[in-house]
Amino acid sequence: MPPLRKLCSRCSVKKGNGLSNIGRVSDPELDALIEKIKEEENFDKRNELIEQALLRVNKNIYVLPLHTQVINWVLKKNIDAPLRADDRLELDKVVVK
Repeated sequence: MPPLRKLCSRCSVKKGNGLSNIGRVSDPELDALIEKIKEEENFDKRNELIEQALLRVNKNIYVLPLHTQVINWVLKKNIDAPLRADDRLELDKVVVK
């Protein structure tokens, strides 16, 4: 949710929205969806709203990813380590069996 709020909302320092919206995306319906997402407490309803917002962003091509990071990990059978999406290894969580 934070990337959606920061990249695709109209800029509002007070609300913390659109702080990385350098493309100046302005979509009032998307802004309304994002506000509903921030307030919704029901897990299923919130996920539904997030899906609607992401479909709107993808349909209108508000964000154009320029790079997709592929992370390859190889571990021996006797080593267990959590694989993080940010490509960082947490040495304190590595277990040698």
